[in-house]
Amino acid sequence: MKKLYMLILLTTAAFSLKAQYTLTSASNPIIGDMEKTWKADTLTPNGLYPAGGTNQIWNFSGIVVSPTTTPLTTTYVAVSAAPNASLYGSANMAATSDGITYEMSNYSSTSITQYGSTNNSVSIVYQNPELLANLPLTYGTFCTDTYSASYTENSTPVSRNGTVSTTGDGTGTLNMPGNKNYTNVLRIKLQVTQIENYGAFATVTATIKGYVYLNASSKFSILSTNVFTFTQVSGTTTSTFYGKSVQVGDMYFTGISENNNTTNFNIFPNPSANKEISIQFSPAINDSYELIVFNALGQEVKHLSYANMPVGDHTEKVNLSELNSGLYNIRLKSKNHQSTQKLIVD
Repeated sequence: MKKLYMLILLTTAAFSLKAQYTLTSASNPIIGDMEKTWKADTLTPNGLYPAGGTNQIWNFSGIVVSPTTTPLTTTYVAVSAAPNASLYGSANMAATSDGITYEMSNYSSTSITQYGSTNNSVSIVYQNPELLANLPLTYGTFCTDTYSASYTENSTPVSRNGTVSTTGDGTGTLNMPGNKNYTNVLRIKLQVTQIENYGAFATVTATIKGYVYLNASSKFSILSTNVFTFTQVSGTTTSTFYGKSVQVGDMYFTGISENNNTTNFNIFPNPSANKEISIQFSPAINDSYELIVFNALGQEVKHLSYANMPVGDHTEKVNLSELNSGLYNIRLKSKNHQSTQKLIVD
């Protein structure tokens, strides 16, 4: 049967487009975006349900967060990078956290819609797409939708039917461990009920209630939480599994905000000539930089370091002879800022 994380991903990836008080298309992901999240924990699931409304103070200062564990990295890639991409003609973005399974979505100026998921074994195409949100989305905004799909898994016909509701249900201050407090936070509530019918074999019902905490200082979320229940009925046997998930965003550890870059850079020539480019940038303060090149799948393919760069104009030549022709993303980052641009390698 489908892996359980595919359902959990609805709450952790569906809103990785993160926003301010008002979620608009300006916060839609672009190809090459990467979001890292770290698992955290709370003492009880009840701690994941603080009140909504305006002027709230959400106190998560007691959660346990470990930056030494391996983060979950969700990468946004071109639709063409996903298996069986031709089945998802209305999608304009694919997202993957393992390079195997891809969530296929459409991000437009007025809505966020999911069209299913795909890997080399199973492609789930929504005949009735899943509307995750209407844009703009702010406090008090409510959206609900039904979705459905029919597919075959391990030679077994499966039908999926679900409902999803999305609400901007709170604004206020989010208190995190280490006396890190975030003001002007928008909280989005997501509720999902999904039924997978495997005919005479089994029926699996999943219910998920999740929250995502966002503010204007970062493109990515500060915190996301959810509690979920999976119930499987097979003949006369019923099995129920309960779980919870708490994830802290990269912003909490690094303080990096891609929406507030102060160190921009230029690439030339672009497209590249003879697989060599020049990077031009002007640090506002003495700082050290990393230059990272990602392919269309979001995989790191080149990494350079520039230590102790003084204030002023700098031009650095970069040899790309080891790269194949295609579309890449170049990221220049320092301790407090980062910026990403696209590059075509001839």
